[in-house]
Amino acid sequence: MRLTAVLWDSLHPLMVKTFSGSSFETRIYANRQVDNSESALEMACRDMENADLILLYRTTHGFWDAIDPFLESLKASGKRIICVGQNPVFWALSTVEPRIAADIYRYLLNGTEENFRRLIGYLEHEFLDEPAVPDPPLEIPWQGLVDPRSEKDVFDSLEEYLESYPSENRRPRVAVIISRSAWISGQNSIEKEFVEALRSEGLGVITIMTNSLHNEETGSLNISECLIKHTIRGGEPVIDGIVKLVTFMAGKVPGQDQEDSAGESSHIFTMMDVPVFQPVISYNMSLDDWKAGDGLTEDLGWGMSMPEMEGCIDPIMLGATRSSPEDLYERVAISGRCGLIAKRIKKRLALKTKPASEKKVVLILNNSPCSSAEANIGSASGLDSMSSTIAILKHLREMGLSVECPEGPEELRDLFLSRKAMSEFRWTPKEEILRCGGAAYMMPSSEYGEYFNTLPESARDKMISTWGEPPGESMVMDGRIIISGLRFGNAIVAVQPKRGCFGPKCDGTVCKILHDPLCPPPHQYLAAYHFFRDVFGADAIIHIGTHGTVEFLPGKGTGMSEECFPDICNRDTPTLYVYNTDNPPEGTVAKRRCYATLIGHMQTAAEASGLYGGMIKLDSLLFQYDNAKGDRSRQHALHHMILDAIAEAKLPVDVDHETPMDEMVRMCHEFLSGVRNSRVETGMHIFGNIPEGKNRVDMISSILRYDRDDRDSSPRRAVADMMGIDYETLLSDPSGFCKETGTSNGAAAEWIDGLGNNVIEMVLNGNTTEEIGESLGFEAWNRLEAPAARIADISYRMDGSDEMGALENALAGGYTRPGPSGYMARGRDDVLPTGRNFHALDPKRVPTTSSWRVGERLADALLDKFMEDEGRMPESIAFQWMTSDVMAADGEMLAEMMSLIGTEPVWGSDGHVSSFRVIDAGELRHPRIDLTVRISGILRDTFPDRIDLLDSAIRTVAALDEPPEVNFVRKHFLEDAAAGVPEDEATARIFSSRPGTYTSGVSLAILSGAWKDEKDLAQIYISVNGYAYGNGRDGRTSHEQFASGLKKVELTFNKVVSDEHDLLGCCCYYSNQGGMTAASKHLSGKEVRAYFGDTREADAVGVRTLADELQRVVRSKLLNPKWIEGMKGHGYKGAADMMKKITRVYGWEASTGEVDDRIFDDIADTYVNEPEMKEFFQENNPYALEEISRRLLEAESRGLWNADPKVLDRLRESYLEVESWMEDLAGSGEFQGGSVEMTSPSDIEGLGENIEQIMEKVRRRIRE
Repeated sequence: MRLTAVLWDSLHPLMVKTFSGSSFETRIYANRQVDNSESALEMACRDMENADLILLYRTTHGFWDAIDPFLESLKASGKRIICVGQNPVFWALSTVEPRIAADIYRYLLNGTEENFRRLIGYLEHEFLDEPAVPDPPLEIPWQGLVDPRSEKDVFDSLEEYLESYPSENRRPRVAVIISRSAWISGQNSIEKEFVEALRSEGLGVITIMTNSLHNEETGSLNISECLIKHTIRGGEPVIDGIVKLVTFMAGKVPGQDQEDSAGESSHIFTMMDVPVFQPVISYNMSLDDWKAGDGLTEDLGWGMSMPEMEGCIDPIMLGATRSSPEDLYERVAISGRCGLIAKRIKKRLALKTKPASEKKVVLILNNSPCSSAEANIGSASGLDSMSSTIAILKHLREMGLSVECPEGPEELRDLFLSRKAMSEFRWTPKEEILRCGGAAYMMPSSEYGEYFNTLPESARDKMISTWGEPPGESMVMDGRIIISGLRFGNAIVAVQPKRGCFGPKCDGTVCKILHDPLCPPPHQYLAAYHFFRDVFGADAIIHIGTHGTVEFLPGKGTGMSEECFPDICNRDTPTLYVYNTDNPPEGTVAKRRCYATLIGHMQTAAEASGLYGGMIKLDSLLFQYDNAKGDRSRQHALHHMILDAIAEAKLPVDVDHETPMDEMVRMCHEFLSGVRNSRVETGMHIFGNIPEGKNRVDMISSILRYDRDDRDSSPRRAVADMMGIDYETLLSDPSGFCKETGTSNGAAAEWIDGLGNNVIEMVLNGNTTEEIGESLGFEAWNRLEAPAARIADISYRMDGSDEMGALENALAGGYTRPGPSGYMARGRDDVLPTGRNFHALDPKRVPTTSSWRVGERLADALLDKFMEDEGRMPESIAFQWMTSDVMAADGEMLAEMMSLIGTEPVWGSDGHVSSFRVIDAGELRHPRIDLTVRISGILRDTFPDRIDLLDSAIRTVAALDEPPEVNFVRKHFLEDAAAGVPEDEATARIFSSRPGTYTSGVSLAILSGAWKDEKDLAQIYISVNGYAYGNGRDGRTSHEQFASGLKKVELTFNKVVSDEHDLLGCCCYYSNQGGMTAASKHLSGKEVRAYFGDTREADAVGVRTLADELQRVVRSKLLNPKWIEGMKGHGYKGAADMMKKITRVYGWEASTGEVDDRIFDDIADTYVNEPEMKEFFQENNPYALEEISRRLLEAESRGLWNADPKVLDRLRESYLEVESWMEDLAGSGEFQGGSVEMTSPSDIEGLGENIEQIMEKVRRRIRE
């Protein structure tokens, strides 16, 4: 009899082995096998058609839904089918008696080798008329305590287990959770090896075998229930840690969604307060594929994302599968990883028992050398890192650690700068670091060489190839490596070493990462981490602030090996990372590549930008004009006054005396509304603090402003409703006139927002809604009930934040609770309370239905803007697609791109998007627009399935039989195909940097001076980012196709989703959109428009030019006294943040030429030429002022800034003074100082040749 079976993976090898030589001619497939291979699926279907009997163990793998119609047709044909599974719905496909299906299910559920032999007898009896009565299956307990040394015994109680294995009655002790299916099938070699590695480290082990799912009928317990039963005695855990080797969530209950299951898991883990580790066992990659690959793909969801939602840590690769010649699926541990994970667990658990007075910690402050290493100690997004470091040191002392602590952030700053405890750079030669006492340790070359020789050979070869033989050139004096830092007893506070350059200078010759984005870190970098871990003996490393460089070192994107440099640096030392909860993308990288436990900190409070300076005067004149209707003489007088006010305020409003007055007023109102209704941060967070007073009001206001999905709870909408004002009109038509307020709609929106803040303040003060209504003069005070309740709830959860307590508990070997992350300014109050090990969302829900609606409107607005500017539709648009779009905006840009090509997502009943629908050409509002998409390295590593979704949609659209004027994707595909480009290459539209790298190259070139013109930046961008992704491309070299796409581009696009994350918030914005704009211009020889979308208000989605967006951000924030004073309140760190934003303005001008000269004029006068500001910088961070001044002068010398002569004279005079400060600070030794060495990539050895080779191929393709 021909039998075809499709089974649960762990049952596959058992059935293959036991059915060999039986009465059945078998074709046996594993679920994973057919899910990952179309050819295997087709073969399985053919075998089912030809089979006499079909046995199916159905799961939730995606292929089942795809073949449902086929299986139904087999059922209808009378085929004998046995279909079982955990969901009773699956059984409906069976055509045999229910009794038979139930019996067979029992054999499978107890799937030992013996039970499969008995299953043969049962099938022979039922289907081959064998008279012998089959033996029933041997019943295996659903859960219990087991030991890998004996596969027979299953204990029901801890006491029985310890009696049989007294050696496990020791502490520290861990509970290892293993899969019942793996255990009973004998596929447990990984578990055996891992448990032995734990024992070899002296740890006690309790191994819990579980079915993972709660089932009342069978008595099956989920993992949480097993832990309570077996590891809690007297209300206290008898274990010190948990290791989950199963992917099911601990608190999983049938019918429960992931979020609820994760909440149940977190509840039990919090009660036990022990760390929970989840190594990764890949069920979708063979060992060879993992070794050769760049990271995990299919395993990301089950292996990393879901465990992160439970608060599990250390996602280190433990095992994979390999296929034997007999096609058996065998699980195997990865050599060396069992030992590493065991050592990490041991060190983590030691934090619980080691006396506080003996603990040692290293606090690492991030440093971004490209933006001035001296000025940027403690780079951290939204965090005052100096003040936070002081707060942490003080708390460590209170915990009993033997640490000293400077009095305040100013003293810490002074110690760093006076001792020069930093990396060598422009003004800091290594001789001065040594002379001034900035070295925490001088590592002899022999000591480093001994450590270096323990590294994997491939890592050593890469280091030597890039940096030479140890100890290299970076930070080396007299044969010893300088490890800089400040020692405070048992704590060291150190600056993270430079990652990709060396020496006391910054130019294209020393920027090795510009030459090769895959370059390893310098010898001194590895030496520093070796010192922290192995010489100083840190019990934990604490990274302060978002973000450093260790998690972005070369290596696999996820599921790293011992050859990956983040793994080499971190090894077995526990890592804690103080991280901004507004950054799930990079936080996720830190968890997966740095093995960090995140301690999420509060985001920065922001308030309305408001108007200032000459804008206030202009606004007053506009108000007078709006209220002088009918008084022609008054309006005429105001016409001249308004023109003068525009000029005085240096506003980018393109008007003159010929401009119609109403048009002039409209343009002014729109500009002022864009500024006044933006939000600006008025300070930074200090770790451990909770917002109070005005900061709390501003924080809650920021959350409630994003009211897309909850308008009833919005204070501003409640106020508008009570005033009888349509708030949507205020947002959509800011230049219109609001008769209720007698102002422009933009001004009315600002005023109503202020009243909303009054409501928040009064609720926090304990006023009733009736009292609030009376105070504001509103009768319908009951409209405030919903906002008041939400305000109170947010405030309550804010008070629950305990960042310092979470850090303390982690350092004591406890569990750090998980929690969501995202932009609070996008309504994400679920981020509160802070102090949690935050995680990202479920990516399969992206784009959500809400973000789809926003994305559709954004696509329409984009095309409308281009039509307004050009009078036609664009054929091709370039997008910079960042991870924040998925994690913070629910995939708005993904939705926009899908809309542009004429497709839409298809949502399943669970809200997941796994497919798409092609919109019929007759339903489209526009042609199908072609795309060229540059994805960030983090998105590449984190969301490969979303990349595949977009790529599949593009491939499908390219294959449609439609006219070229309707389908630009197909038009361009056919052009490439006609030129001989293979189909898979001709449909490539998604690109990024090489696997394992995280740069576009452009910012490095701009900041190091390694460019002379647009061509240089264009060629760097093309050479670094010409690697294709999507559906198996996996970083394939595709520079020619990337360039071909960029040549067709007519506009580039990115967007802002919250004011706290604008285009000056990171160098990646100008590096990517600026780079693609420069490349498109260079390749096409035409002007290419650059646009910026705006989805801060879901009801007022818009698109503006990049130049206009720069104006809005600069005027509302960078030049705004509110923001400047807020930054000044944070001294050294505030000065550094001012400096970084100004260097990004320079970066935008260098890459796009879109910065108005008046912006540079105002920056120079505001930051450099103003005496009070100069005094502030001199006292707090003179290096920052030198960087600002030098960048401005470089902009002028390169022809990027046509400066006001008077402003330029004052700037040059100021720089001479600042340079004299620097020379006094620099001391002796050779250093670059303020000189700027402009070079072209073609002049740099190695880099120029590599770029030229790539560009020659590009030119050949474009000519063809």
